[in-house]
Amino acid sequence: MMMANPEGIGLVTSPTSSSKLKVMVQLRQSVFDPDDNKVLAALDDRDDTGELLIKWGQATPWVDLAIFASADVLDRHGGHEWGIAVSRELPAWGGALVPSIDVRQQSRRLVDYYYGVSQQEASANIAAYEGEKSVVMRTSVSHVQKLGSDWHSVFAFGYEHLGDGAGESSIVERKGFWSGGVAIFYQF
Repeated sequence: MMMANPEGIGLVTSPTSSSKLKVMVQLRQSVFDPDDNKVLAALDDRDDTGELLIKWGQATPWVDLAIFASADVLDRHGGHEWGIAVSRELPAWGGALVPSIDVRQQSRRLVDYYYGVSQQEASANIAAYEGEKSVVMRTSVSHVQKLGSDWHSVFAFGYEHLGDGAGESSIVERKGFWSGGVAIFYQF
């Protein structure tokens, strides 16, 4: 079946009633925009890129497990990422509470492209830095509430730790950050 969602566009199939295989093209957005960040304006652009993602998901009675790998198909960073994610849907407050954790390893080339600083880009305020592979960890909690027959609301918050490969870069202010969001969506 063809699918399009915030994760990307591609194909999904269910080899068994409790598993899914996704092959998708996804967008990896650059971590900063030099036009919006005057301190980093002297750096070369770190362009968005398209990546091929292969993701296997398996539902068990205890947790939902996913393993995934992605690689740059537009040859911007020339790197890859692979990881594992674990989540659990729990009935709560009239909807579903979904705690999750994922651990990803980003290749040296991916980290260096987005977080590295070449000798030519270095300045008095920004030191040269060659990115190293990095283990990124994210934990989050979401709550999905049905609002009607097809409308739903989502409240989510989480914390992401960039790991030392990216976090030690001279253009990274904090190794970890909190995020959150609220959304309403229609399910066809």
